[in-house]
Amino acid sequence: MFENENKFYEENKKDFQNKYLNKRLLIVGKELIGVFDSDTEALKVALDKYEPNTFLIKKVLPEGEETVQRFYSRIYG
Repeated sequence: MFENENKFYEENKKDFQNKYLNKRLLIVGKELIGVFDSDTEALKVALDKYEPNTFLIKKVLPEGEETVQRFYSRIYG
């Protein structure tokens, strides 16, 4: 799951780190949809436009500070 989104992020990571450090990126497929200051803001926009499990929200961290984050599914509605 999210192979395309993760690959797109990795291919553009240096550029994202230079432009969007500590911001949240909303990625769908191989497209950057938006840049946000918080997870909440990014999630609100994502859920207004896309189905759950069809988008990736990724925080841009400095090189060497990336962590693995686990998000569990939630039902909205």
